[in-house]
Amino acid sequence: MAMEIAQLLVALVMAHFLCDFALQNDFVANFKARFVGDKKNDMWGWVLSAHCAIHALPVFLLTKSLGLSLLMFVTHFVIDLMKCEKKISFNLDQSLHLTVVFLITGLYALS
Repeated sequence: MAMEIAQLLVALVMAHFLCDFALQNDFVANFKARFVGDKKNDMWGWVLSAHCAIHALPVFLLTKSLGLSLLMFVTHFVIDLMKCEKKISFNLDQSLHLTVVFLITGLYALS
């Protein structure tokens, strides 16, 4: 069981970096914010939601838990929104995302 949990943690960390860097192109990185430069971005909610869904999918595939995948979606949305609005730094953004990955792994282990 411990090895399974460790493997889940490694897989979720790898999925996070894959989704946040390799699968996030410049369009998504720029247009998930409410403002692009000084211009209001009407697409931000859709783009950010799509980005968060990409993060939630591996959680669902690995854990088969809708609740844990929704937790990933919601927390990723809130954290990225704070980063896009410059309320938190890139480093804090990544630290919070990884904290959520550890939380999801722990909740899975308890289930």
